[in-house]
Amino acid sequence: MKSLWLFGLGLLIGAWGSLCGIGGGVFAVPMFHFLCGMTLPAAIANSLVLVALMTSGGTLAELAQPGCALHWDVVGVLLATSWIGTQLGYRAAKKIAVRRLKLAFGVLLVGVALEILASSHERSALAGGDFEWSPGLIALLAGTGFVSGFVSPLLGIGGGLIAVPALLFGLPAIGYLGARACSTAMSAFNAWLSVWLYRKRGGLRFELTLPASAGALCGSWAGVRLAHVPGITFYAEIVIALTLLLISARFVWDLRAKSYAGTP
Repeated sequence: MKSLWLFGLGLLIGAWGSLCGIGGGVFAVPMFHFLCGMTLPAAIANSLVLVALMTSGGTLAELAQPGCALHWDVVGVLLATSWIGTQLGYRAAKKIAVRRLKLAFGVLLVGVALEILASSHERSALAGGDFEWSPGLIALLAGTGFVSGFVSPLLGIGGGLIAVPALLFGLPAIGYLGARACSTAMSAFNAWLSVWLYRKRGGLRFELTLPASAGALCGSWAGVRLAHVPGITFYAEIVIALTLLLISARFVWDLRAKSYAGTP
């Protein structure tokens, strides 16, 4: 029964995360921590397995779509700097105060979510246009990749929470579909690298992780197909904004929860 409900929860995480372009770790970490009784570090490590499989499946599903929205040049810049960020984030995970990081992210995500809700129509009008490479754009993508990679091993996520809003605002020409697809591809890389780094610590509980990850993998395909439904873009951006608000509320809950007392 535990494997069954873990599969079901993973299915929901995979579908929602793939629709939004996030790895789903912000939901998987509390699932493993609160529902499965893992310590926070163990929940983060096991969450990364789910995120890695889910985002890999989502990227493959995107490649199979007739109107594939991946921009490999954008993904290339994101990956180049996210590799550095992930390495540094893993080292910082032993020292940095994650509670403070969550507080900062919580405030940031609320502002980003409100801005997405307020300006969705303006960005939709720019989607599908051409864009030119410039030093400013390269710096934006490089910074996005670095920060996304940095937070991946810290919070057990793929980095889509950073990448999707950054791409929506900084590169509106690729539109919601492009931002979501590029973020998912980058998150797959970040998550697999983080899993590889965390393997040294041990603590991976595959009897719990694999059922949830299998569900997330199946859900990722459903989320990608839903994202390509004509006319879904406007509603999908609302879902992204609401997801960011939900995640910020979860961060606030984490800060209040006694189970986090004494954790980094």
